[in-house]
Amino acid sequence: MLKSSFEFNLSEPIKYSGKKGESQGKFVDSSLLVLYGPRAAQMALASKIKSLFYATFKSSEKETTAEPTGSVDEPKKPGLEIENHVAIVMALDKESKTGEALELFKTLICNSDLCKIDGEAKLTTTVFETFLYEDLCEIFGRYMEYFLAQSFVRAMEAST
Repeated sequence: MLKSSFEFNLSEPIKYSGKKGESQGKFVDSSLLVLYGPRAAQMALASKIKSLFYATFKSSEKETTAEPTGSVDEPKKPGLEIENHVAIVMALDKESKTGEALELFKTLICNSDLCKIDGEAKLTTTVFETFLYEDLCEIFGRYMEYFLAQSFVRAMEAST
């Protein structure tokens, strides 16, 4: 089933300008982000991110392919979460395609209404750039899983 949004709690709170009630116009601390799937208006950017991720994944797959060791009858292990795959792909990326994908991801979620702080305030580039790198990688991995790479996720699940 496709999700239309997901919530993410940052490791460290961020400051943003409140939009509602008593917090309106004041700086507020929050760690809650609500992310939404891309719409047709963002299809070119979403497709570019997806293509870069796939290309990097395929490149890293070649790097990690080795002769099997151990028994052929070993039971299959549960699949890794996609954010773990993203971390592995990023670590093995020699062509900096994931860096480019993350820059495009920043553009995608900061130049649209696809990410809201506390579900109310639009994420800005300035606030985005205060995220911890580990949080960014996890957000990117989940975004890929939920919105940009469903067919990839299904293939990974089927192979485990």
